[in-house]
Amino acid sequence: MSERKKLAVLIDHLDPMVGGYAGQLQAAFDAECRKVDHDLLMVVGRSLGGPGGHELAQNTAYDLIRPSSVDGVILVAGGLASFSGAERVAEYCEHFRPLPLCSVGLSIPGVPSIIIDPRPGLWDLMDHLVRKHACSKIALIAGPEQNPEARQRLDIYKECLERHHLAFDPALVEHCPFTLIGGSEATQRMLARAPRPHAIVAANDVLALGVIKALQGKGLKVPADVIVTGFDDLAFARFSSPPLTTVRQPLARMAALAVRSLQGQLQGIHSLRSTELPVELTVRDSCGCGEIEAEAPPVSNRVMMHPSDYLEAQSSRIQTELANNLELKGGLPLGWSESLVQGLKLEFAGDKGAFASCLDELLSSVDAGLQLYDELQKMVTRLRDGLSAVGSPALEEVWHAARRSIARANSQGHARLRQELDLVYQHLLYTGERFASAGDRTRLKAAMADALPRANVKEALVLLYQEGGTDTLVPFFCLRQGVPVDLEPTPYPGQLLLPPNAPRSAERTTAFVLPLTFGAEALGVAVFGARSGVHEMLRVQISVALQAVTMQQRLEALTALMPGSGMSPDEQLRSRERTVARLKQLSGMLGAVAQDLERAAGEFADASSVDPE
Repeated sequence: MSERKKLAVLIDHLDPMVGGYAGQLQAAFDAECRKVDHDLLMVVGRSLGGPGGHELAQNTAYDLIRPSSVDGVILVAGGLASFSGAERVAEYCEHFRPLPLCSVGLSIPGVPSIIIDPRPGLWDLMDHLVRKHACSKIALIAGPEQNPEARQRLDIYKECLERHHLAFDPALVEHCPFTLIGGSEATQRMLARAPRPHAIVAANDVLALGVIKALQGKGLKVPADVIVTGFDDLAFARFSSPPLTTVRQPLARMAALAVRSLQGQLQGIHSLRSTELPVELTVRDSCGCGEIEAEAPPVSNRVMMHPSDYLEAQSSRIQTELANNLELKGGLPLGWSESLVQGLKLEFAGDKGAFASCLDELLSSVDAGLQLYDELQKMVTRLRDGLSAVGSPALEEVWHAARRSIARANSQGHARLRQELDLVYQHLLYTGERFASAGDRTRLKAAMADALPRANVKEALVLLYQEGGTDTLVPFFCLRQGVPVDLEPTPYPGQLLLPPNAPRSAERTTAFVLPLTFGAEALGVAVFGARSGVHEMLRVQISVALQAVTMQQRLEALTALMPGSGMSPDEQLRSRERTVARLKQLSGMLGAVAQDLERAAGEFADASSVDPE
């Protein structure tokens, strides 16, 4: 049997909220890699060419990805290019030659790219706001000013205003990071300087949630006072409060095509062709329309047969379409589509509620998340459309009951997730305290062996750069199935990424590679198994703890200094001042970790308001 291939995905952030952009891409990459039995590494850094030295330090994780460590590279290029543009990303791709490459979200010269054309969707959105809702004062929260996708959406916004003979007003445009807090603060700035707009178009769904939060903080209602729209149609958009009108881009399809592009290149099929996928307007409550349902077909176009007879004749086709169209079905049991069709047959035979009961049973058997709930809602719509030829008021109640069942399960799932988040928060406070008080590296490793499994991290590697550079790594800590494994601290080339003596799994794996940094100093990398959702917090905690241990060692050495040690009193004083300054910086970073936890909990809550009915 040939050795399993390993694919790396380079991405500039992890999401603090469930159902975010990076999370949905990761789930889709993971699902496709499972199909072709490839290992997946999600390598997390920052945008290329960012303004601070800390971003350079965090991007050292990207530099470890080479032909000696992986078999192909996917770049989530939109985020990577936020400060530098596509040209810089294209130059950076040369680091990875001759590996198979693919770009997602941005066309990169010389690299196969999976992209969208946002124009049709944004045109439809602006047309809807102007014609349906009579909006003449439309604002834009545009995202980062240097981001290529944000600039493109700003250009299309201006085109749409011109199409409708509306004047462009710079006071109605704000740039900000692609974060919930960025969207909230940008909205507050806009409202402070300009009259309230009729509608606010956000360049992505996360920004839209921030816009809604800011408006509600001002006592304004969405959509009664201000219409809000997004872009992406992330899983939480359907279940936010209110559900978000947005432009859907097919993230799961994009991720799947990127993995298939690498798979083809590994098999010798090379093409520099870009694949452009369509987007579509999805109308929900945040513009005041609610879900727009398809009209039932005219009576003259209906099939004159009983719904159960029609379903029996079409059941094979319907099952196939369900199985093919559900994008994220990895967690569903075998035979799920046949089970649902059987539930419909029972419903049509007079067993009222059988289809909703079948859905309830299916949902109780899987560890569902926002994305799967969203997909199942779309599946119900597809079923309705597929049976529209025999549509009737009785059938409409079946579809409404099914949607209520999914929404109710989603609400219950959110309650469980909130409980889990509270528990994880407590675990992270515990890990932070244990790590910060370790004192030396031996005690730090013991603290990690105890604390990481409590935070649901069963697989972990902490690898440190050998002092003086980032070319050589040294194993520091290894956790395997929740049990610490002793690895010899033997230096090895960083471009291998994983230590030659590290235990290897016989099963296919997905892991996250995150940089360990302190300010502008690169300390190493942490490799976590994919089960935990707290990687970013743990990355910061471990980084701070490693630096605290180093500072403690320096303090101990400083305390041991005697007047005759060769260091003058002035030199001793300056050394103490430097050490105290670094300790203050450590204290500030620990405070920032606590703030990050609070912010993540708040963002989760904002994205999780669901009406089960």
